[in-house]
Amino acid sequence: MPDRMRIIDAHTHIAAEKAQTAVRIMDAAGVEAAVVCEWHDGFGQTLQQHLREFARFEGRFFVFGNIDFSAIAAPDFAARAVEDLRRGVEAGMRGLKVYKNLGLELTDASGELLRVDDERLDPIWAAAGELGIPVLLHTADPRAFWQPIDRHNPWGAILRHWPEWSYYRKGLPSRDELLAERNALLRRHPETIFIAPHLGSLEDDFGSLSETLQALPNLHVDIAARFYHMAITVRRREAARKLCTEFADRILFGTDLILLSDTAEADIQPQTFLTPERLPERFAGCGQEMLLATSVWFYEFHKAFLETGRTQRPIPFLCNDPATALAGLDLPKTVLQKLYHGNIERLLGRQPQG
Repeated sequence: MPDRMRIIDAHTHIAAEKAQTAVRIMDAAGVEAAVVCEWHDGFGQTLQQHLREFARFEGRFFVFGNIDFSAIAAPDFAARAVEDLRRGVEAGMRGLKVYKNLGLELTDASGELLRVDDERLDPIWAAAGELGIPVLLHTADPRAFWQPIDRHNPWGAILRHWPEWSYYRKGLPSRDELLAERNALLRRHPETIFIAPHLGSLEDDFGSLSETLQALPNLHVDIAARFYHMAITVRRREAARKLCTEFADRILFGTDLILLSDTAEADIQPQTFLTPERLPERFAGCGQEMLLATSVWFYEFHKAFLETGRTQRPIPFLCNDPATALAGLDLPKTVLQKLYHGNIERLLGRQPQG
């Protein structure tokens, strides 16, 4: 591995009351700072409270707030959302996080699905650009979420555990329709920076992802919760390495690390998708330190995957084949520096260091 590099995790979900635990994990894993993506209530007084709590750990957290979509039927919805956005930025909010329910669940006053590119939301995206904050816009999911949950589905193991995540035969817009709406939105707001998490929901089609990045200079993507699909085959691994190299200025390191009050099963890092019986033997008997140990392992796996060509097994992911091993990308140091910290620092208005 290269000498220890500065790392900012550009995609986490950390409850304010878990900030101290997060700092312990980050210190142990060599992570300097983290972008905290609020779930659904990161606006108004709740956001203000969270900002105050995270501010106690100077330089460690960058909070991305939310939009209060519950007021979408109000005539002054956009104006109120923009004002809340401005107050959030004044209080220290560093970005806006929009969940994937936009386009899939949220409805307007008439009961119609709210499209990702609905023009009623334009003042919000424009305000984000004026305020100089990025918008982390989660649109759609892997194509497999619209397919039958069977042995041929690459996400089958996870969808069998969480069938409510599946969109199969639910009459919802397709992935391609949702991504087309997202891209139309980005074209309308070229001055606003957008981050599409999870490789822009194109982790199975790096050709389309490359074309999308070329066509939309205001788009960035993170790799959160998609490392497995970056190297599931030798060809995919080669394509991922090429993508990270060619678009080194547009790709962010993120993990989707979760530290919430009610999500950890037996105090295991939820994003490992592992249950106690599937944990590597070295974690046996960790007790109260299990969350720390599995979270640090989660980070160490990511680092080895990006920094080396080493094959790792087991992997922190729920696979159709539990024996799956994953070979790393072995990215150049110059690329790693951008993915790990340079790109997100630039988007946050900080001068990249080191």
